[in-house]
Amino acid sequence: METPISTPALPTLDGARQLAARSRRALLAGALGRAREITSTGAAIEEHQVVAERVAYAATEVGIARELVEERRRFERGFARE
Repeated sequence: METPISTPALPTLDGARQLAARSRRALLAGALGRAREITSTGAAIEEHQVVAERVAYAATEVGIARELVEERRRFERGFARE
């Protein structure tokens, strides 16, 4: 007898919000801390410009993800009032 394949649960808005929050905290704790170390708290930033740019880009991406999730929440709340 074959085992049925289960369909994974679809992600929820709250799950996406929590993932964005965890990602932001992990990025800030890890990448920004390391970037500060290798740039001597910004004094040697020109020597590590690529790393600094990538960390800044990743922080921006996480922020955008959070904003998209929050915008979707506002959108759903607007329809719930009608």
